[in-house]
Formats: sequence, C-alpha cells, structure tokens
Amino acid sequence: MKNIFFILLFSIISIQSYSQISLTDVGGEDITNQSRLLTPDAEYYINISNAGTSAIDITVEVIELSVPVSDPQNFFQICYNGNCYSPSLTGSIGSGFNLEAGTTSPMHFFDVVYNNYANISDAAVIQIKFFETSNPSNSASIRLANTFTNVTQLTPEMNWIYPNPASDFIHIKSYGSEGSLILTDINGIRVKNFKVSETNNTLAMSDIAEGIYFYTYVCENRKPVSGKLVIVR
Repeated sequence: MKNIFFILLFSIISIQSYSQISLTDVGGEDITNQSRLLTPDAEYYINISNAGTSAIDITVEVIELSVPVSDPQNFFQICYNGNCYSPSLTGSIGSGFNLEAGTTSPMHFFDVVYNNYANISDAAVIQIKFFETSNPSNSASIRLANTFTNVTQLTPEMNWIYPNPASDFIHIKSYGSEGSLILTDINGIRVKNFKVSETNNTLAMSDIAEGIYFYTYVCENRKPVSGKLVIVR
C-alpha cells in the first residue's frame, strides 16, 4: 500500500513538473532550452507550442540581456502579439498572450531582430523565457549569443543569393523545393515576402528602394539562413 502511495505521489510530481511549453524555429527544429548563434544581421522567428490540455496565458521575460546598441546603426527589438519592444533591462515585456491547448503560435508571431555593425566584435547575449503566468515552472527558454560553446551554428551557404549588391533582380538557390525570402528594412519592418521555387528563383527588385536590407530565407527541409542584401541603382 505504501509503495502504491509513493508511485502515485511521484506521478503527480512528474505531471506537475512537466513543461507543456516548447519552442521551434521556422524550420521546425526543436530549440527548447537551447542556444543559437546570434549573428549581427539576423531576424529570428520563434514558434511557441502548448502541449497541454487547456489554454494558458504566457508571459515573456528577458532573463539575460547584453547587446551593444549605443551606436545609431545598431538595432535590437523583440516583436510579438502585434507589438514590438526594445528592452534595455531584464524582466517581463509586453502584456503576454493566450495559447490554446495543443496549438502553436502563428508563423512569424514572435521574432527577435538584431543588427549590430558598429560593435560587431562585442559580446552579445539575449535569453528569453516563456512561462505560464499562473505556473512559472511550466516554461521554456531560448538563448541567442555570439560567444558560446556547444551551440548549433546556422551558417549561410556561399553564393546562394546573387548578385549582391543587386539592382533590378536577384537569383536564389531553390534546392528544388518551395521556400520564402523575407525582406526587412534596417528598422525591422517587413518590406516583402517572396515565394521561391525551382521554377521561380529570379526575384524582381525593381520596386524595392535603394538601401540596405536584411533577409531570412526559409526553405523546406533546410535550416533558415539570414544575411544582408544591398540594393543600388
């Protein structure tokens, strides 16, 4: 009888300590409680999932922050739930959001934009925690850093987008599958979302104003890559 009691008690504790919140990147890779490379010109999209059986309110908290953004050409912000924030201190940001049971946040619901060209050699760390407002033990986090060990590096392949600088068009390596090229300006505002395929891999830039842009290329069965695209006329 005593053994049965302890088994039941252990089961209850296990259920309570199980985190129902998980995180994936735009390629569907599990990034829950992991680290990823923080490049100086990237936009990171994070999908939040609720594996529980009931809807939960989620609070977003910055638990570690060290980003050199004192120079005017540097930029950092976190966007979700239709709002963007440029936190300078750790702590909760925004008003949180509700996530239904068994669902994942919409694509591009949560993203981190980080541009740092003036102080590219400075150490930078951004760690974000997502937790159930009424039960903080139900949580997941992601750490982005440019100095690290044991971190999966998401490195773009060489010459997959050309020419760069570009004028009226660019070519994209499609890898024979569907993909998307998301273009944002230096303020983190999305300019355009191009569809890319094996038969549609030449993209017109004629309606894009001259300037510096940042891209994220998402392609099926491949990790997303990010970088800078310059348009000159």
